[in-house]
Amino acid sequence: MLIPTIPPQEFFFSTARSSGPGGQNVNKVETKAQLRWCVGESKAFSDGQKNKIRRALGKRVTIGDEVMINVDEERSQVRNKVIAIERLHGLIGEALKPKKIRRRTRPGRASIERRLDDKKRQSRLKKTRKMVSEF
Repeated sequence: MLIPTIPPQEFFFSTARSSGPGGQNVNKVETKAQLRWCVGESKAFSDGQKNKIRRALGKRVTIGDEVMINVDEERSQVRNKVIAIERLHGLIGEALKPKKIRRRTRPGRASIERRLDDKKRQSRLKKTRKMVSEF
């Protein structure tokens, strides 16, 4: 299934300083990228696809119907933005991937025999626990 591409106009980016150790670069440069994408306002997907995305992403979708992705892995703000877009595309791809229908199969002969042997063994074990009355 082909996943439609999201136009860049639908992305909203904000930047911040990354957390954690890193010295001067972390303290001075805003390299953390936060991507926000509004599911409901997207023109790239049909209503059915939007509902599938909402269901699949669950808690990642905010009350305002936005998906938020934070990335602060790289030292470059541009690279972090690219990673955020790739993650969003990956999440949407997983959400819209058609579910595989499970083919029903029968248990094999060996597994049936094992199950029956276990049942017989359990039955014998329980029979030995019974009280034997001596009259």
